[in-house]
Amino acid sequence: MNKGTTMLAVFLLWLLPGPLPAETSPRLTRMQNQIYQSFVNGDIPLWERTIFELERYYQSHPREEVLYDLILARYGFIAFSLENEPSIARNHLDK
Repeated sequence: MNKGTTMLAVFLLWLLPGPLPAETSPRLTRMQNQIYQSFVNGDIPLWERTIFELERYYQSHPREEVLYDLILARYGFIAFSLENEPSIARNHLDK
């Protein structure tokens, strides 16, 4: 590699927004898939159970990508529940 290529590579790495995300665990991938499937099938109980499982997982693995998945799952769950089961949505709005 010449000096120009090396400088370009260093500059591009400097532009990255923080650390690269860690590898996703099989358990987290399974929970992500469960969230998606529960949304597609309208399975509110599975969605809610998976959110609670994500909360427990985040407590033992406090990483940004896990928190992101948790917030995204809860956000979608609240919106879906407001239309279908408003009383269930209230519990999640308070968190």
